[in-house]
Amino acid sequence: MSSDTNAGQNYEERFHELTVFVEEALVKVRNDEMPDLSQLDGRVAGLCADIEAAEPQVQSYVQPLMATMIGRLDELATALNEYQQKLQSGQG
Repeated sequence: MSSDTNAGQNYEERFHELTVFVEEALVKVRNDEMPDLSQLDGRVAGLCADIEAAEPQVQSYVQPLMATMIGRLDELATALNEYQQKLQSGQG
């Protein structure tokens, strides 16, 4: 179980880093600034692929972390849509 715990902690760090990145991007969008999201898809896909290949105990451990990250990604998507609509309407 020690290796599962270490793996879970590794994923926890990765989720934390990614969630912070998304939250920082969200702040920029809300301040009418476009963040650099060029590596976001790759980072999310890589993390998800690694978790898919992980042991079931590790997957269970990171499930709440994944839910938090997905929530932040949804917030970012909404903010980006609002930002795009603002630009298209000439308010940006």
